[in-house]
Amino acid sequence: MRCSYFKADALRVCSRLSLEIAGFPNLQQRAAAAATPHGPQCRRRSLRIEPLETRQLLDAAGGVSSISSLWFENVSDQAAIAHAGAADWTIQSEDGSAQSIAAAAAQPDVYDWIVQFDTSSFGEISSVAETCSLLVGGGVEFEIIRGLGMVGQVLVRSSNAPIEEVAAWLSENAAIASFEQDAISQMDVSTPTDPLYNRLWGMAMIDAPEAWSLSTGSSNVVVAVIDTGVDYNHVDLAANLWVNPGEIADNEIDNDRNGFVDDLFGYNFLGNNGNSMDDNGHGTHVAGTIAAAANNSLGVAGVNWSSSIMSLKFLDGNGVGYLSDAVRAINYATLMRTQYDVNVRVI
Repeated sequence: MRCSYFKADALRVCSRLSLEIAGFPNLQQRAAAAATPHGPQCRRRSLRIEPLETRQLLDAAGGVSSISSLWFENVSDQAAIAHAGAADWTIQSEDGSAQSIAAAAAQPDVYDWIVQFDTSSFGEISSVAETCSLLVGGGVEFEIIRGLGMVGQVLVRSSNAPIEEVAAWLSENAAIASFEQDAISQMDVSTPTDPLYNRLWGMAMIDAPEAWSLSTGSSNVVVAVIDTGVDYNHVDLAANLWVNPGEIADNEIDNDRNGFVDDLFGYNFLGNNGNSMDDNGHGTHVAGTIAAAANNSLGVAGVNWSSSIMSLKFLDGNGVGYLSDAVRAINYATLMRTQYDVNVRVI
């Protein structure tokens, strides 16, 4: 960069840095001469702070107004039956069980889609059922199955049209902000099930004893486990289960009016009921790793000895479940944190 004029302050900074960095003993005199409007010209080094890329942090508070109990509504008579055709979102087992389950649920030209509508196009629309008016035309039949918890986010079933045609129509619909085909998932069934696998050698690897000398956790911290459910009768977990303070057990009433009946320990998004009992064992294993009770002379100890586990089930006894149900589970945990003052810290 060529320069013919310096302001006094800039001159002093430039000269000092040049002396310290470049090591030119006579640069100060040369730079002073350059301060004269028509004096000699000098070449200087440009020191710049390199700009960093833009980073964004996830902020739970940003989603407070977008999660609503009204948007978990089931509106279809088919809401309780098997999902329709779904994409593959899974770690496959060796026997291909995930593929066979997906094939059994699929029907010709019937597909389920997770659709996020652009709420600016809603007009008078204020419920899950009313969004069907935004899916009219184009020769594709759509049915609203249920809301997924976020305002404008619904599970939609298409029929009598090939998947490519449906995707093209959805992508051209100005009222739709985003969409993807619902997906089937299976947990990694290669995890060993022998009892010695649960020996806690990993605690030393993560320096858990050193952390425990500072804190062993708090029951005020709620961890949502989205998995196969949790065995809430387990001797090492019963004391550390989150209990919904606004719900009365087994009275078939939505006492806290959050849209979910009998969600005492969490919810079963696979069966659409309050029974989130684990029928596989994986979710209980995960919950135990997180918060198995310690110093009770039973079983093992969790990383956090007293965290409260919220049981959110979306996988069945074979470890298979759907993306849309996992989305509802995440939105439920967000709802409880942002609107019902439940201190969910980890999902």
